[in-house]
Amino acid sequence: MQQQPPSPTPDSDLPRLANIKIKSSSPRFPPPTTPSTTDTPTAGAQRRIGIAVDLSDESAFAVKWAVNQYLRPGDAVILVHVRPTSVLYGADW
Repeated sequence: MQQQPPSPTPDSDLPRLANIKIKSSSPRFPPPTTPSTTDTPTAGAQRRIGIAVDLSDESAFAVKWAVNQYLRPGDAVILVHVRPTSVLYGADW
């Protein structure tokens, strides 16, 4: 009797976070001279959950809700701080 391969997990078609290469377009932040092959803090996570926060009461509620209702042990949480664009940039930014 031949064994069947294990069924793929829902995230199996996604690249591992450690294998993603970031190409910087800013001269202020040049890319590293050697590629990093070390695992990131979220590399072993079963799921990666991103939550946008902006220091408002609503975003604080969203984080609390996610922690209490959505997250499971083994999940990685990535908080993304967002803020409005400064008026100093103007329309040509």
